Amino acid sequence: MIAFDPSARRRCPPVRVLLLSAAAALSLSILLPAPAARAQAVDLGTGQTPGQAVQQQTVSSPQPRPAWMDETGVGAYFRNWFRRVALAQSQQPNWIAGLVTPPPILIEQLRYDQYIEHLQNDASVRNFGVSKGVQLIVSGTQELDIVLPAYMERDNRTPATGFADWQAFLFKQRLLSANEKNGNYILNANFALTAPTGSSKFTNHVYFAAPAIGFGKGWGHFDIQGNLSASLPTSRVHLYGDSLNGNLMFQYQFEKKIWPEVEFNWTKWLDGTQRGGKDQLFMTVGAIVGKFQIHNRLNVALGLGYQFPLAPSYRTAPAILPTYQRNWIASLRMPF
Repeated sequence: MIAFDPSARRRCPPVRVLLLSAAAALSLSILLPAPAARAQAVDLGTGQTPGQAVQQQTVSSPQPRPAWMDETGVGAYFRNWFRRVALAQSQQPNWIAGLVTPPPILIEQLRYDQYIEHLQNDASVRNFGVSKGVQLIVSGTQELDIVLPAYMERDNRTPATGFADWQAFLFKQRLLSANEKNGNYILNANFALTAPTGSSKFTNHVYFAAPAIGFGKGWGHFDIQGNLSASLPTSRVHLYGDSLNGNLMFQYQFEKKIWPEVEFNWTKWLDGTQRGGKDQLFMTVGAIVGKFQIHNRLNVALGLGYQFPLAPSYRTAPAILPTYQRNWIASLRMPF
């Protein structure tokens, strides 16, 4: 059971009430039927990608509604899984997910990330997994992520190993989208819940709710993807405080398979005794290479990046800021 701090109610500012209300509304949308797709239905040929299907689609010649879209039942749901995924992806931009910025597009893939963080107090932290896992498109406009908790290793200062807290739930609802031929944009709402299941050295001991809005716009081979979220502890608000998180990524597709990028990753702590009133800004540079087809729908992509702080100046008390000095990032994805 999630334990709420009674004293937090008396301190609950209007911003927190608004954010919690938005999170509740987004959670309720999970129980409602997904909105009907408005774009044309697209069927994939054998080994065909959603981008190739979009290129063959002509707006002036609408395709008839495929019979599989009218099938009902659990068996039909799983039998038509990849047809539904292809349809959902044909109605949005054909971009690739960045290294740090949460992707606004719906994605069907396996993903594993690796962080190697170096702190200015000479500590090093290796993050295995970074709360990634299986990303599934469960309807024409919805994605559900199933992830495993990251495994952590800390060296030099207070050495420790163990699992981090578990992001037990991440749901994404696409609100607006258009593929490259119809506007090349996207808008979504998503919600994540992190449970305090980590080992004693790495847990925060509280649940965190994270409502968010994702967005993106493309022009030819160039696109901008962004995300704005809140991180809301359900207890110990006086310690951790509420925070706002913003990510903005500039990405370019080069020679079809190379995706260089620059990202800005910002956090603002609204309150809390650890970092209340403070903020930090990181810059991430890197590139993703892919996707390369392995077999039919199974592809692979690899990404490498380097992240470093732009602000603030280093401090150690009452908590370290920026949270690390530099971070090497590796990412393996297998879209299917």
